[in-house]
Amino acid sequence: MNNYNNKNKIIKKGLMMNLSNPKIIIFFLAFLPQFAAKNGNTTPIPLQLLYLGLIFVVIAFLVFTFISYLSGFLNRILSNKPSIQVVLNKITSLIFIALAIDLAVNQF
Repeated sequence: MNNYNNKNKIIKKGLMMNLSNPKIIIFFLAFLPQFAAKNGNTTPIPLQLLYLGLIFVVIAFLVFTFISYLSGFLNRILSNKPSIQVVLNKITSLIFIALAIDLAVNQF
């Protein structure tokens, strides 16, 4: 039961963070109206925006669910193999070094 309560707390926290995120609100206000049809015989614009918002939410939910399951799967595979972790750490450090060099070159 404790695990269930923790999941609910995490879900509520994520929901509140997304609902209060001004970037999401600005995105919806700036991006979605471009796709609303202004013809007289179509669905009212507020309802169109609601449909578009719901489609966005469903797609985002599916993508984030896929990413969550994939990351959990990869975690189970990679956490038991220290040699793979060493290789991943080296690749990550090379990427950071390449980004630092690129930043240094582009600054001058």
